[in-house]
Amino acid sequence: MKKLILCLLGIVSVWSCKSSSDPFEGIEALPMGIYDVQLYVFNGDTLYYRPSINKIEAGAFYIEPYRTKTDSISLITTVNRPGNLGQTVAENFHGLEKTRSGYKWSAAYRTDEDYQGKIQNDTLYQKKSLQSLGWLALPPNYQIKDATSPQLEGLTIMATKR
Repeated sequence: MKKLILCLLGIVSVWSCKSSSDPFEGIEALPMGIYDVQLYVFNGDTLYYRPSINKIEAGAFYIEPYRTKTDSISLITTVNRPGNLGQTVAENFHGLEKTRSGYKWSAAYRTDEDYQGKIQNDTLYQKKSLQSLGWLALPPNYQIKDATSPQLEGLTIMATKR
C-alpha cells in the first residue's frame, strides 16, 4: 500500500511541475513545408500559372509557412527572377486554427472579406482584397487593370506542397 501511495504522490508531483507556458515560447518556428505556387491571379489577370503562364518571369515561386505559436503563422513568400537575387517577403497572421483537413488563419485587423488563408489537403490558398494587399509580384512595366467583376478583385494564390 505504501508503494502505491508513493507512486501516486510521485505522479502527482510530476504532473504539478508541468509548465503551463506556451509550448512554442522560446523555440524556433515550426516549418510546415514548402508550397510551390501554382496559380497567382491579380484582379482577374492570371500572372502566373504553372507551367504555362509566367508573366512575372519567376524562376522559382514558393511559400514557406511556419507555425510560430499555437495560434500564429508566418508565410515567407519567395520569387526568384533571372538576373535578380530574388524577392522574399514575410507576413505574420494570427487566429491559426486546426481543421479536419489542415489549417485556416486570418489577421486580427482584417475581415474575412479582406483576407482568407488556409492549408487544406496539402494545398495552400490565399485570397486578399485590394484593401489588404501588401506585397505584390508584378511584371515589369505592368499596367494595373480593374477587375471585370467584384469577385475577381484582389489577389488569389494557390500553392501545392512539395
